[in-house]
Amino acid sequence: MVALYFNKLMSNVKLWGTILYAFIPTAIVGLVLYRPIKEILIGNSTVTLLALFWGGVAIILLELFYTPKSTHDNVDKITPRQALIIGIIQSVSVIPGVSRA
Repeated sequence: MVALYFNKLMSNVKLWGTILYAFIPTAIVGLVLYRPIKEILIGNSTVTLLALFWGGVAIILLELFYTPKSTHDNVDKITPRQALIIGIIQSVSVIPGVSRA
């Protein structure tokens, strides 16, 4: 991905700020909850299985009931608030079995 968007990343200072806003929540969760994540979540098959199951259920339900109100064709239009919300949602990915894809 970096190779694909390298020129855009290097030339757009605002985009760096947006990426930083999206990164902050996950960094905080990772730093604050490092020990419990490592001791309880990593290597726990039950947690991974439940996360995969409920993540699949959530995806199916979202596809059935959610209709997008708008689309972002350009990452330059993402506001810092939206980037922060994206980062908060991505911070759930510290749980094994939860993907950000």
